Amino acid sequence: MTEPELQFSLGVNVMGVARAISTFYPYMKPTQDSATQSGCIVNIASIASFLAAPLMGYYAATKHAVLGM
Repeated sequence: MTEPELQFSLGVNVMGVARAISTFYPYMKPTQDSATQSGCIVNIASIASFLAAPLMGYYAATKHAVLGM
């Protein structure tokens, strides 16, 4: 995997998830006006985060990062 491909994969798989969480979390946490706001964020990782196939190490690393979030 080339460096631009790695940066793209990190941008989609890791930073995309992080941006989605940071965008929607403020609407989910309780505030002074409403103590009933709630929700659930489900992050989908991959079995590759535990068991990487040959030549898929970078992809597995990005999926493991999602699992860690």
